[in-house]
Amino acid sequence: MTICIKRRARLQGLVILIACTATLACVQKPVVPSGAARVPINSDEMIQQYRERVKNDQRDKQERSLLTRQIDSLTQQVQELSAALTLMQLNQQELAKGKSRSSPTLTKAALTINSLSAESKGPLTSAPLSHNGDTSPAASDQSMSRTETAQNEEERSTRVGPACSAGPSASAAPFPSPPSSILEGQTNSWRPRVIELSEREQVELHRHSIIFRVSERTGRSEFRPSKPLQSHLKQIMSRGPCLHVRGYTDGDKDLWIERETAKQRTHKARAYLIAQGYDPNHIEITIVPIGHHVADNATKKGRAKNRRVEIEVKEQSPASIWPQWYG
Repeated sequence: MTICIKRRARLQGLVILIACTATLACVQKPVVPSGAARVPINSDEMIQQYRERVKNDQRDKQERSLLTRQIDSLTQQVQELSAALTLMQLNQQELAKGKSRSSPTLTKAALTINSLSAESKGPLTSAPLSHNGDTSPAASDQSMSRTETAQNEEERSTRVGPACSAGPSASAAPFPSPPSSILEGQTNSWRPRVIELSEREQVELHRHSIIFRVSERTGRSEFRPSKPLQSHLKQIMSRGPCLHVRGYTDGDKDLWIERETAKQRTHKARAYLIAQGYDPNHIEITIVPIGHHVADNATKKGRAKNRRVEIEVKEQSPASIWPQWYG
C-alpha cells in the first residue's frame, strides 16, 4: 500500500514538471533588430551636395548685389550726361542768337561722370571756368565727405575771366560819391542788414557788396525776378562789376536731385544775366547743393527762404549806387 502511494506521488510530480516546461516553451521571445540593413539619412554624399548648394547661393547673391550697384552707377551716369547735354544745347542756343560774347563754357561739374566705384558719390560742386572756354585743372575730382563738402562748398567757387579780375570797366561812368555821413556810418558801426523787396525777394547789404536773393519754388529752377529787381540789376550793368551767382536748395542730404536743382538754378540765373547783355567773363558761379541755410529749415517758411538764388554784386562802395538803402 505504501509503495503505491509513493509511485502516485512521483507520477504527479512528473506531470506537473511536464506542464511547467510546456508553458515556458510557449512564451514568445522579443525580436531585437540587428541594424545591418539600416540606411543613414545624412550620408556623406548628401552633406557634400548641401554644402555645394550653400556656396552657389552665396555666390549668386554677391553677383546680384554687384550688378545692382553697377546698374545704379550707370543710371546716375546717364542722368549726368543728360544734364550736360541740356547745358550744351543752352549754350549753343545762346551762341546762335549772338548773345554769348565768348565761347560757350561748361562747368566741370556738369561733365563729371561718376565711376562705377561705390565710393565716388561725393556732391558735385562748381568748377573753375576760364575765359577761353576750357575748364581749369584746379578743380578736384576726389570724393569728399558730406560734412567737408558742406563746409567748403563756398570756397570751391568758380573763377572768372581776366576782365573781372581787373575790376569794373574803366569806360563805365562813375556814380557820384555817397554823402560823408553815410561813409562815416559805415566805417564806425557797420552791420549787414536785410531789406525785404517782396515776399520772395530780399536784399542783403554789406560794406563792399550787396546780395540780391530770390526764393524758388519746390523743385523749380526758373529765374524770374520782379520788375523792381530787374531795374536794380540793370542799374549795375553799365558799371560791369563782378557778379557772384549762387544756387541753393533746402536739402539736408547729398542727393543727385539736390545737386542738379542747385546747378540748374545757378545756370538759369547766369543765362538771364547774359541775355540782358552782361559780360559772361564778369560772372562767377557756385553750386551749393546742401547746407548754408539762411532760415530755419525745419519750418515751411524757412525752407522757402533756403530754396534760393543769390546774386552778389562786388562793389567797393555800393552806397554810391543805392544810397536809399545805406542811408
